[in-house]
Order: sequence, then C-alpha cells, then structure tokens
Amino acid sequence: MNILVINSGSSSIKYQLFRMPSGQTISSGLVERIGLENSVITHKIYRDGEEAVRNKTTSIADHRPHGSKQAAN
Repeated sequence: MNILVINSGSSSIKYQLFRMPSGQTISSGLVERIGLENSVITHKIYRDGEEAVRNKTTSIADHRPHGSKQAAN
C-alpha cells in the first residue's frame, strides 16, 4: 500500500508518497508560486538509494478566472 501526503497552501503545494508499512519515501515534490509568473515545480524520485530530481519553471494558473485581480491584504 502507498500513502500520499499533501500540504496545500495559498500559493504552494508540497507532497510526499510513502511505501507502507516500511515508510520508505518513493517520491516527493513542491509546486511554488502558483498563480504567479515563474512558478517552480520540483519533483524527486527515490530509487535504489539514488535521488533523481526534475525542476521546471513555468506559469501555473490558480483557481481565479483569467484576468481577475488578486485582493489586496
């Protein structure tokens, strides 16, 4: 059995996939700057004691309709 853990914030998502019952991490990742230019995706895969990392910078839309403005704090 595998368990996926997700931590979702206002402009980022972190995730980690575990193999159970050992608790071994299979993969993990982070999506930062959601809804902003130059969003960053980092995905890590763990296999045979090695860590493979993939990074990508792109624009990732958020839940707001296209063209709407972000509310001021």
